[in-house]
Amino acid sequence: MNDFVYQKSQWISRFDCPTEQQMREGFIAVAQKVVAEEPLYCKDNKAIYAGIELELPLVTDNFDLAPQTIRDEIVACFPNYTSVELGAHQIEIIHEPPVDICSAGIRSLEESFQFHLVPIFKHIQKRAIKIIRLGCYPLEIDGFDYTKGDPKYMKYKQSPVWHMDNQRTDAIKILKAAEEVDVSNAYIVGLMNSVQINIDVQNFTDAIDKLNRSLMISPLAVALGANAPYMNLLDTGYADVRFLAWEISHDSRSHEELANGRQTRVGLPRRYYKGMNDYFNQILSYPFVMNDPISMEHPFEVGNGIYWRDARLKFFRDKKTIAVEFRPVSLQPTLREDIAMMIFYLGRLLWSQQKNETLIPMEYVRENKFRAMKYGLNAKLKILNNSIISSKPATTILAQEINRAEEGLRLFGAKNQDIKYFLDPLRKRLSTGSPAECFVKKVKYYEKKLDRREALIAAIKELDVVRSFD
Repeated sequence: MNDFVYQKSQWISRFDCPTEQQMREGFIAVAQKVVAEEPLYCKDNKAIYAGIELELPLVTDNFDLAPQTIRDEIVACFPNYTSVELGAHQIEIIHEPPVDICSAGIRSLEESFQFHLVPIFKHIQKRAIKIIRLGCYPLEIDGFDYTKGDPKYMKYKQSPVWHMDNQRTDAIKILKAAEEVDVSNAYIVGLMNSVQINIDVQNFTDAIDKLNRSLMISPLAVALGANAPYMNLLDTGYADVRFLAWEISHDSRSHEELANGRQTRVGLPRRYYKGMNDYFNQILSYPFVMNDPISMEHPFEVGNGIYWRDARLKFFRDKKTIAVEFRPVSLQPTLREDIAMMIFYLGRLLWSQQKNETLIPMEYVRENKFRAMKYGLNAKLKILNNSIISSKPATTILAQEINRAEEGLRLFGAKNQDIKYFLDPLRKRLSTGSPAECFVKKVKYYEKKLDRREALIAAIKELDVVRSFD
């Protein structure tokens, strides 16, 4: 029988208290059980199940954030396919059940998800509610209205407050790439919106392999799908500020931990994972934060849930399955582009596994991620070729990477017309720019005759990133 061996030396002792100790012990007990049951998590079939998740910001006719009452009403009407998020205006659409893309094809991801969306969006339309398809809500913020009410929503208050209470007093919390943007308030994560995909794995080894390759692919997807340049009426100076703002607002590291190279629990890890034991130990190296009664009953789920990496593992213990969740991509201008970005990731991942691609050292992946967030498709990114690291324009690199994704999808058996349907819009971006670049250009055009708020709204309308129906 396999054993999970925890490494106490990695724990942060300065946050120790009885509830932290209880949460750790509970997490370890479940992790030990998962590791001991490793053979049960092995699959011997060819099926690959995948599911999409969308975080959508609901807004009123005048583009203000919708109240929680409206969001909660929608969730109550569609409990099997929707859930809540941190922002009181946010709704999560869940792909349930996932589809076997081996037998149903990659186009089934969009078709089956659209099946869920149609009745939800018809309901939204009746309430005169719209959705802004940007990775960050760009208009003014009148406070941070987070999800509240039900005891199970306590986490939406507790986690942001804990992280703000434990920020270093001298930490840099103002972005100055363009206009000065304060990102110290951890509730700003509730303004961020993403598209995510969950892909099931064959076994523990495949889980860690897919996870590590997903981390390497992350900057490529961020550059190609950048779509979060504005926040609180301000130009952040970043093509996609979502994960950067998240990381800064949730940075609870001490000066010593910072000097020792410890990363926050957000974004990319310090290094690739060595195996499932290592993955669990990396989660254990961060405080559990939550101490409300409901969280205390679910330490394993809490530990995994607040491990906010670009990619992470999800454990469905009742079904003895594991999925890799890919998380770095902002919400895209259309559902087709949401799915296209996830198909790009899927094809690129399959190509990497088929070719047994050498992983780029994590320090270069981290550099690529920052450049992708800052410049989008105008970035220069690092690539590894014949053991040599070099820099090239993101558009040059992404042209090759989209070709690799196409090859991976062909090796997987995807239909040519389906590959073309999803990848052609992404290839077009190599000449027109990422969604963020198109949006910023349009806003600046309108700012010649309008104030910032009016210019943002005009750009939103012209580029059709506001939807009452998708």
